Amino acid sequence: MIKKLIAESDRKTIIILLATPVLLTIYRYYGLPVFYDSNLASYFSESILSGFYRDFFNFLVAFILLMLIPVLIIKLVFKEKLSDYGFKRGDLKFGLWSVAISLPPAVLSVWLSSRQSDFQKEYSAFKTNPLSVKTFIIYAAAFFLYYLAFEFFFRGFMLQGLRPTFGALNSLLIQTIPCCLIHIGKPTNEIFASIIASLVFGYFVLRSQSLWYAIIIHWLIGVLLNLFIALS
Repeated sequence: MIKKLIAESDRKTIIILLATPVLLTIYRYYGLPVFYDSNLASYFSESILSGFYRDFFNFLVAFILLMLIPVLIIKLVFKEKLSDYGFKRGDLKFGLWSVAISLPPAVLSVWLSSRQSDFQKEYSAFKTNPLSVKTFIIYAAAFFLYYLAFEFFFRGFMLQGLRPTFGALNSLLIQTIPCCLIHIGKPTNEIFASIIASLVFGYFVLRSQSLWYAIIIHWLIGVLLNLFIALS
């Protein structure tokens, strides 16, 4: 029976749909800052960046689980090109338009969120580290690795990987489910916003055939949110 089911299914689809819950579960239990606080913080000494260590740990684990492992699966198992999953310039005109049209409402939303206590508690990197040009650049650069991995996993590995089997719309909806669920535990408004963002970013990737524009938008949202909270 199992052999028949596998024979009737696409091998790539099976691997992606199995890898998704496994990798996200590992990330959720062993990759978040709270795991670092409970198990690893005591091993690191104080420094000018020690307040960022919990976040750096989160970014590193996300990069390994959500990008490095999927990349190895694509290259070694699927034997496909990363450009097929969005690592290319794509439609530059549409991509730049998507960034330009998204930033004004995104900046307004981020500024309003930065005034809320639940967001201030969740994104508190600069409460333990002083805000300076140096610390901001270091944090923003590390944060980019997180969004690179995040967008690649959901809008590349999942969306583009499942599209041949389920079609563009169904794949867009499928990747929205785990992308929303991985936000559980964050501020309520962010959880609901993640549903909209998943659909919008997914559409941008499908339309532009590139991940870069969604990565840039998502990264700027995250960086500005931390900056606004620090300034407030």
